[in-house]
Amino acid sequence: RKQGLEKFVLGGHSFGGYIATKYAAKHQDQVTALVLISPAGISKKPIDFAIKYRLLMRKAGIAKRVAAKFVAKRWKPGSSPLDLFRKLGRFGKLGLRHHMKYTSSFPKEESKELRNYLYHSLMNTPCGEYAMGYILEPGAYGVEALEQT
Repeated sequence: RKQGLEKFVLGGHSFGGYIATKYAAKHQDQVTALVLISPAGISKKPIDFAIKYRLLMRKAGIAKRVAAKFVAKRWKPGSSPLDLFRKLGRFGKLGLRHHMKYTSSFPKEESKELRNYLYHSLMNTPCGEYAMGYILEPGAYGVEALEQT
Protein backbone atom coordinates (compact mmCIF):
# COMPACT_ATOMS: atom_id res chain seq x y z
CA ARG A 1 0.00 0.00 0.00
CA LYS A 2 2.96 2.29 0.60
CA GLN A 3 3.77 1.87 -3.10
CA GLY A 4 0.24 2.89 -4.07
CA LEU A 5 -0.68 -0.56 -5.34
CA GLU A 6 -4.28 -1.57 -4.81
CA LYS A 7 -4.02 -4.88 -6.67
CA PHE A 8 -1.04 -6.78 -8.02
CA VAL A 9 0.29 -10.09 -9.31
CA LEU A 10 2.38 -11.86 -6.69
CA GLY A 11 5.05 -14.43 -7.43
CA GLY A 12 7.34 -16.64 -5.44
CA HIS A 13 10.01 -19.30 -5.93
CA SER A 14 10.88 -22.14 -3.54
CA PHE A 15 10.38 -20.96 0.05
CA GLY A 16 9.20 -17.62 -1.36
CA GLY A 17 6.37 -19.55 -3.04
CA TYR A 18 5.20 -20.72 0.37
CA ILE A 19 5.29 -17.17 1.73
CA ALA A 20 3.55 -15.76 -1.35
CA THR A 21 0.78 -18.37 -1.06
CA LYS A 22 0.19 -17.56 2.61
CA TYR A 23 0.08 -13.84 1.78
CA ALA A 24 -2.32 -14.36 -1.13
CA ALA A 25 -4.67 -16.44 1.03
CA LYS A 26 -4.74 -13.72 3.67
CA HIS A 27 -5.03 -10.77 1.25
CA GLN A 28 -7.27 -12.06 -1.55
CA ASP A 29 -8.58 -8.58 -2.22
CA GLN A 30 -5.09 -7.37 -3.22
CA VAL A 31 -3.65 -10.30 -5.19
CA THR A 32 -5.07 -10.65 -8.71
CA ALA A 33 -2.92 -13.65 -9.62
CA LEU A 34 -0.37 -15.89 -7.94
CA VAL A 35 2.67 -17.14 -9.88
CA LEU A 36 4.50 -20.04 -8.23
CA ILE A 37 7.80 -21.37 -9.52
CA SER A 38 8.81 -24.67 -7.92
CA PRO A 39 7.18 -23.73 -4.61
CA ALA A 40 8.11 -25.41 -1.33
CA GLY A 41 5.65 -26.41 1.36
CA ILE A 42 2.67 -26.73 -0.93
CA SER A 43 2.49 -30.52 -1.09
CA LYS A 44 2.18 -32.96 1.75
CA LYS A 45 4.76 -35.70 2.04
CA PRO A 46 3.69 -38.76 0.02
CA ILE A 47 2.69 -41.81 2.04
CA ASP A 48 5.42 -43.90 0.39
CA PHE A 49 8.16 -41.26 0.90
CA ALA A 50 10.10 -43.28 3.49
CA ILE A 51 10.13 -46.41 1.35
CA LYS A 52 11.29 -44.56 -1.77
CA TYR A 53 13.92 -42.69 0.24
CA ARG A 54 15.37 -45.92 1.68
CA LEU A 55 15.53 -47.47 -1.79
CA LEU A 56 17.26 -44.38 -3.15
CA MET A 57 19.80 -44.43 -0.31
CA ARG A 58 20.61 -48.10 -0.95
CA LYS A 59 21.65 -47.18 -4.49
CA ALA A 60 23.62 -44.10 -3.39
CA GLY A 61 27.32 -44.07 -2.63
CA ILE A 62 28.67 -43.72 0.90
CA ALA A 63 29.29 -39.96 0.54
CA LYS A 64 25.68 -39.31 -0.46
CA ARG A 65 24.35 -41.46 2.37
CA VAL A 66 26.49 -39.61 4.94
CA ALA A 67 25.43 -36.23 3.52
CA ALA A 68 21.76 -37.25 3.53
CA LYS A 69 21.97 -38.36 7.19
CA PHE A 70 23.66 -35.09 8.13
CA VAL A 71 20.97 -33.04 6.40
CA ALA A 72 18.16 -35.07 7.97
CA LYS A 73 19.61 -34.61 11.48
CA ARG A 74 20.12 -30.87 10.97
CA TRP A 75 16.67 -30.31 9.46
CA LYS A 76 14.86 -29.25 12.58
CA PRO A 77 13.54 -26.00 14.03
CA GLY A 78 16.32 -23.51 14.75
CA SER A 79 18.92 -25.36 12.71
CA SER A 80 19.99 -25.47 9.07
CA PRO A 81 21.58 -28.13 6.88
CA LEU A 82 23.40 -25.27 5.16
CA ASP A 83 25.50 -24.83 8.31
CA LEU A 84 27.70 -27.66 6.98
CA PHE A 85 29.02 -25.44 4.20
CA ARG A 86 29.79 -22.66 6.66
CA LYS A 87 31.60 -24.99 9.04
CA LEU A 88 33.68 -26.48 6.23
CA GLY A 89 34.88 -23.04 5.10
CA ARG A 90 36.79 -23.31 1.83
CA PHE A 91 36.22 -27.07 1.84
CA GLY A 92 32.52 -26.29 1.65
CA LYS A 93 33.22 -24.79 -1.75
CA LEU A 94 34.77 -28.08 -2.84
CA GLY A 95 31.73 -29.98 -1.57
CA LEU A 96 29.42 -27.64 -3.46
CA ARG A 97 31.53 -28.09 -6.60
CA HIS A 98 31.32 -31.87 -6.27
CA HIS A 99 27.55 -31.74 -5.69
CA MET A 100 26.93 -29.49 -8.66
CA LYS A 101 29.12 -31.62 -10.92
CA TYR A 102 26.53 -34.38 -10.61
CA THR A 103 23.35 -32.34 -10.34
CA SER A 104 23.83 -29.35 -12.64
CA SER A 105 22.91 -29.35 -16.32
CA PHE A 106 24.43 -25.90 -16.87
CA PRO A 107 27.41 -25.42 -19.19
CA LYS A 108 30.77 -25.43 -17.38
CA GLU A 109 31.25 -21.64 -17.20
CA GLU A 110 27.66 -20.97 -16.06
CA SER A 111 27.94 -23.75 -13.51
CA LYS A 112 31.10 -22.12 -12.13
CA GLU A 113 29.35 -18.73 -11.81
CA LEU A 114 26.31 -20.30 -10.13
CA ARG A 115 28.57 -22.25 -7.75
CA ASN A 116 30.44 -19.06 -6.77
CA TYR A 117 27.16 -17.23 -6.22
CA LEU A 118 25.77 -20.06 -4.06
CA TYR A 119 28.98 -20.42 -2.07
CA HIS A 120 29.18 -16.72 -1.24
CA SER A 121 25.47 -16.64 -0.40
CA LEU A 122 25.94 -19.62 1.94
CA MET A 123 28.88 -17.94 3.68
CA ASN A 124 26.74 -14.95 4.68
CA THR A 125 25.11 -14.81 8.08
CA PRO A 126 21.97 -16.97 7.95
CA CYS A 127 18.56 -15.55 8.71
CA GLY A 128 15.32 -16.98 7.29
CA GLU A 129 16.72 -20.44 6.67
CA TYR A 130 16.40 -21.27 10.38
CA ALA A 131 12.63 -20.88 10.03
CA MET A 132 12.47 -23.61 7.39
CA GLY A 133 12.64 -26.39 9.99
CA TYR A 134 9.38 -25.12 11.48
CA ILE A 135 7.60 -24.89 8.13
CA LEU A 136 9.18 -27.53 5.86
CA GLU A 137 10.15 -31.17 6.12
CA PRO A 138 13.07 -32.68 4.19
CA GLY A 139 12.12 -32.77 0.52
CA ALA A 140 10.49 -29.31 0.84
CA TYR A 141 7.16 -30.83 1.90
CA GLY A 142 5.06 -28.66 4.15
CA VAL A 143 4.82 -29.49 7.86
CA GLU A 144 1.29 -28.20 7.38
CA ALA A 145 1.01 -28.53 3.62
CA LEU A 146 -0.87 -25.70 1.95
CA GLU A 147 -2.70 -28.09 -0.37
CA GLN A 148 -4.70 -29.21 2.67
CA THR A 149 -5.74 -25.71 3.73
